[in-house]
Amino acid sequence: MARLTEEMVIARSKQSDLGAIKKLNCWGSELSDVSIIRRMRGVEVLAFSVNRISTLADFENCINLQELYLRKNNLTEIDELMYLQNLPKLKNLWLEENPLVDSAGPNYRQIVLRALPNLKKLDNVDVTPEEVSEAMRAQVAPAQPKHEAYENPSPPPPSAAVQQHHQQQQYRQQSPVVEVSVESTRC
Repeated sequence: MARLTEEMVIARSKQSDLGAIKKLNCWGSELSDVSIIRRMRGVEVLAFSVNRISTLADFENCINLQELYLRKNNLTEIDELMYLQNLPKLKNLWLEENPLVDSAGPNYRQIVLRALPNLKKLDNVDVTPEEVSEAMRAQVAPAQPKHEAYENPSPPPPSAAVQQHHQQQQYRQQSPVVEVSVESTRC
């Protein structure tokens, strides 16, 4: 398991203060653990395509995040989108070529736009206001595995642990945040 370290972030961004980093490109680094991102609340652009990331939880505190590139990772659960729902500035998201795209089925795009209606671009394709309206009206759910014992067509509710984690994150977001405006160089 390859982990993104503070030393790697500093080397790539040329910034010693994690809070001052605005952009970070770690494309193709075979990373599976990017939990250090939780300390980079001011980051605006993250490029993590072609890695081994399997959760979106590490990105939920990046309240200034505008662009997130996660193409070709190991994201399998469409429910992971909940970790991005409190990122109001997120406008560009690229999830293509992750297992969650196939597992969500033909309604993938509608599911994402229903969860994240502020997106302007999804998988490098512009999002139209009409498309968002349609997604909000549609009663779409991720495709469910065919299993005889599984009779409920809707996805199960998030576990209590996930709900508690989400509530804790909302509480933390209400805490005052000091923003530092320092332009970082591209990695």
